[in-house]
This record gives sequence, structure tokens and C-alpha cells, in this order.
Amino acid sequence: MNDQTTFLFADTGDWGLTYDDGPSSFHGIDDSTVLVAALKEQGIKCTHFRVGVNALAESGQKVLKAAFDEGHEVANHTWTHHPLTTMTNVEIVAQIKYTEAMIYKVTGAVPTLIRPPYGDVDDRVRAIMSALGYRNVMWTTDPMRDTRDWAATDGNLQDEVVTKTVKEYFPEQRGFISLQHDAFAYEVQIATRIIARMKTGELEMKPKPVGQCTGIPPYRDLS
Repeated sequence: MNDQTTFLFADTGDWGLTYDDGPSSFHGIDDSTVLVAALKEQGIKCTHFRVGVNALAESGQKVLKAAFDEGHEVANHTWTHHPLTTMTNVEIVAQIKYTEAMIYKVTGAVPTLIRPPYGDVDDRVRAIMSALGYRNVMWTTDPMRDTRDWAATDGNLQDEVVTKTVKEYFPEQRGFISLQHDAFAYEVQIATRIIARMKTGELEMKPKPVGQCTGIPPYRDLS
């Protein structure tokens, strides 16, 4: 397993579309379901980096399974979303394997893609990820492709995120991986507004799951 971190890829036009932190039903809402429905309506697939504890409830597992059944990639985002560089080796392994077990329980698949919470990673964490069979997937930083949707808690900021994303991400350019979230209602509202704009003739990029963009199989061969 190659432990090289994935940030971007050379194919012009490919947009690695990713959402972190769901499924949102852990918070007593079903906004991740709204996101999956919006993506389905527009015929768009993405990669969901999932926090395992958010799928403990049956409702969370249904959201996770629905995304998988729709053809989205379901990837590992650890168990409790704790910064991995602050943890012991044993704790890091537990964070990864617990979520892996949850994803397998719900989907029957074992992911190969992982994203560390907050992008918090160092050589020790990368080595553990690699030893466990994972490829570390970050978001593109040059140019920056973190939408910072998590900080847009009011309407004006949300408008700014949508406008900036359409202006900077939609034109044809070198392939990149973006970062968005779907843990809270306001994040999903931003996401669905951006998705709606993808079908208005402005979009020149091709949104895809990370595995399709990079050629990395999103799940392990269990045969």
C-alpha cells in the first residue's frame, strides 16, 4: 500500500467531491439524507468521509447505507473525530478500526480511503494508516479547495461560500479534491445550493468520487 498522501491529480476537469463528518442523524436531524437526495437529483456521485460514532444509531446506519447504495464512496474519518497526532498508536488503530468495522457492518465493504480529522497528520500517523491498508486523502491546498463551510453559520457567510465556490471551483482547471461537510443543517444547505448551481450551465468541471478521479479502488478485495 502506497502511503503517499493524495491531494490532487493531473487530469484537467476532474473534481474530487468530498463531504466530511456525517452521517448527520447523530445530531437528531437527517441532513445527510437531504444531501444524498440532492446529489441523486443531479446525477452526481461523491466520497463521504464518515465518523463512526455518528452511525451508532439505526438512523445513522440507514443514512450511511443509503449513500453506499446510491453509488457514493464511503470512506473512513475515524471513530470520534479526535486529532490523531495527539493519540497513542493503539488509540489511532482503534479510531480507524472501529469505524472500519461499522462501515463493514452496514455496507459489507471495507474502505481503502481515509481522511484524518482536521487534516491533522504526521509521518507516524501516515505509517499507521498505511500499515492498516489505507490511503490518506487530503484536500487540495494549492489552490486552496477547503470551502470553510463549517464556519459559515449565518446567511451572509453562506452566500459568500456559495459564490466563492462557484467562481473558483466551477471553471475548467487542473483536477483537485475539495472539502465540504454535512454534519449540520447549515453545511448541507450550503452543499445543496452549490449542487443546484452545477446544473445551470456554469460548471465546467466533472464532480466525481475520489476513487474514480485517482484510480484508487475505494474498497478492498475481500474475495
